[in-house]
Amino acid sequence: MSTIAVLITALALAMDAMSLSIYQGIASTENQKKQNFIKIILTFGIFQFAMALVGSLSGSLFVHYISLYSKYISFAIFLFLGLMMLKEALKKEEMEYDEKYLDIKTLIIMGVATSLDALLVGLTYSILPFHKVLVYTVEIGIITAIISGLGFVVGNKFGDILGQKSHFLGAALLIFISINTLI
Repeated sequence: MSTIAVLITALALAMDAMSLSIYQGIASTENQKKQNFIKIILTFGIFQFAMALVGSLSGSLFVHYISLYSKYISFAIFLFLGLMMLKEALKKEEMEYDEKYLDIKTLIIMGVATSLDALLVGLTYSILPFHKVLVYTVEIGIITAIISGLGFVVGNKFGDILGQKSHFLGAALLIFISINTLI
């Protein structure tokens, strides 16, 4: 597998994580920005790496079950997050960012939702030597962390510019992604 192919694969895998990162950037307040930025890049980078690695190590044992349900699981999670954000955006009073929103449970759910496709990609790596699998999966994790960080910064800028209206944008983005997973 060429370096360019791995790069393109990593960029494609990072798109869901970037979308959630944009949402988190929009939702984060000034005093939570640094902490949430770190949580996001670590969560998405580590999950993309780990799921791709697990996929390559598990070979084809679970490919049938994962491929059957991964898009429905992703759809449900993204739709739920989008509807929750829309509900918050429709509230009349000024929205308060829930500092508990990015707790470990939520981070794990978001990490899994955005990395199911990495698990499937990892399955295609199962025929490669382990040292190549390790290099490719680390590259996937690093690229995802970088793309997620960029998404978070972009989302935070939109949040600053658009204020509360940015939550409608974030909700629409998440709902669009949920529908797109079914297509």
